[in-house]
Amino acid sequence: MSATVKKTTALVSRFVLGLAVALIPARVMAEDAPPPAAAPAVAAPEAAPPAAAPAMETAMPAAPTAAKPPKGIGGHIGIAVPLLMVDHPTKNIGDSDGRNIAVPMGVTVKLTDQVAVDFEMIVATHLNQNSAPTTLTIDPGIIYNAGPVAAGLRVKWDIGGPPNIGVIPLINRGLVDFGYATWFIEAAFPTTYVNKNVNFDIVLHTGLGF
Repeated sequence: MSATVKKTTALVSRFVLGLAVALIPARVMAEDAPPPAAAPAVAAPEAAPPAAAPAMETAMPAAPTAAKPPKGIGGHIGIAVPLLMVDHPTKNIGDSDGRNIAVPMGVTVKLTDQVAVDFEMIVATHLNQNSAPTTLTIDPGIIYNAGPVAAGLRVKWDIGGPPNIGVIPLINRGLVDFGYATWFIEAAFPTTYVNKNVNFDIVLHTGLGF
């Protein structure tokens, strides 16, 4: 029995020793191994910004349109001569009454690009009549600029004579624009009621408008 026990003890000792030799190196290698790399962190998706609240449209009352100021102030000066004069009860052609030179001059208030109010006066000198005084006519009017030509209507009074009143239809055309002034030509048709008679003239007028 003793021999059998010895053999058994020897086998168990060898088995334990071999198992220890196999397990100890494996445990040492497991302890010396580097730790596994950490998995990369996954970024959390960014939250979408909150939607902006729709702007409230506020209805603003329309501002009243301001009245346009006058476009400007101008003027004119020129020379006029009568071409045809019809006096009751006779008909005179030309300058038979001695009104050789008339000098119309005026101040123009331009209300719009087309409409203007013109405050004109005319100084007339009778060169062929020594005793005839220089006369003055006041004739304000309204002028409408139609583009190629302008048309107007004046109301006239001859100062210093018998009671009278008249109208002056006119047609005006610009000839040369100098920038600072325009050379124009005008046909005027004064019609005057005086001494219970009606006198009619055709007058040629030229000058500079500013």
